[in-house]
Amino acid sequence: MIFKKLSIFITLASLFSSSICFSQDPNAPIWGIYASGVGDRLSNCMDPCWVTYTVALTTDPNIVANLGYGTMGAISTNITWREATALQRRYGRYYDDEPDGIYKCTPCEVPRPDLSCAWSSSYGSIHWGKGYYGKSTNTISGKLFQEGGAWVYRGTWGRTNSSRSGKVEFKFTSASSFTGFWTENGSTRKASWSGSGNCN
Repeated sequence: MIFKKLSIFITLASLFSSSICFSQDPNAPIWGIYASGVGDRLSNCMDPCWVTYTVALTTDPNIVANLGYGTMGAISTNITWREATALQRRYGRYYDDEPDGIYKCTPCEVPRPDLSCAWSSSYGSIHWGKGYYGKSTNTISGKLFQEGGAWVYRGTWGRTNSSRSGKVEFKFTSASSFTGFWTENGSTRKASWSGSGNCN
């Protein structure tokens, strides 16, 4: 009997809370979309598969408290309910899965890049399978793997006609493009290196 009364109380409380939320004008700019981390603390450019999105009133005390704790972050505020839910579909993992540019910097489900053909890049065409870029004396080798929800290529570069060598790291922002950097042995300077390709 006690359990039954408790269940009725919780149900009525939930209905009352929902009625308060939806009694607000959905066309008024009093809504926002907020990100939170599931399984990991919210941080910039975190694992994109751990980011979830909530639509709520900007004055919701739970939202305000979580923003203060740092467990939630505002993506966009002072917008209508329709605009907020549209952004939720845009960024949500199980919808359009687009980056929000703050906490989710790459899609969660990035297809594996096809490295079976040559890709154009800042330093000439990269012939992944043959192990060189630009010209045959410029060597490159590495490993493609997933890290933090993104595909990453990490390896080394070198020269067959000199002792120059160093490291490379590319992060694939999509299945057909990457951004990254290279360093030379003996130096901490990072130089940018980007490229794109489509083997279809």
